[in-house]
Amino acid sequence: MSPFTPLSTRLVLRRVRKTLVAGHGACRIRVTVLHDCSLALAAGEALAVGGPLPIARSMLCAIAAGVARADSGRAAWSPAPVTALRYAPIGDAPRVLRCPPPDEQPGLVILDEALGLGDHAPPPVDTPALVTLIRPWLERGGAVLLSARVSASAWPWRRAELVGGALVPCAATPAPAVATPARRAPTELRARAVAESGDATSPWLQ
Repeated sequence: MSPFTPLSTRLVLRRVRKTLVAGHGACRIRVTVLHDCSLALAAGEALAVGGPLPIARSMLCAIAAGVARADSGRAAWSPAPVTALRYAPIGDAPRVLRCPPPDEQPGLVILDEALGLGDHAPPPVDTPALVTLIRPWLERGGAVLLSARVSASAWPWRRAELVGGALVPCAATPAPAVATPARRAPTELRARAVAESGDATSPWLQ
């Protein structure tokens, strides 16, 4: 196993679009749940995505996990093909965030609070407990994409709101107590993410 590379990108979404169709015949409606969504998630980074529509956030997670197809745009993973991606309900966080042996590097974890709940509303998220589980994963070089409304004061990493199908970055949060690898060289990381995604206009790549 090669040593951990601080600037390695775990996930890139480029201008992802997804429209869902419901109903039959003349009563059909089309809802665009994702509209030109772009992001880059590097080793050592976590991103929590909130927003009013759980189905939109779940679709973002499903496309990021490779289990659903976007209408347009693309998703790319590193390493490729995906060999170290874990996609699970947020309730399974203690299991999926269990770090591998020292000679194995953690990969990408995608946690969705609405996964498997059907029409039921997701329970409140215990943000401090979740941060405690995520931090060792990031320190080992893993990355986490989270679909949940976390407490801004308790979540030390990036946050976004999925509103009207677009990802809107939230105000900056305090830096983690332990610096994550992705923060060590922001200029190099940004250049690499832009090169891999091909989308220099995304606010996530600025």
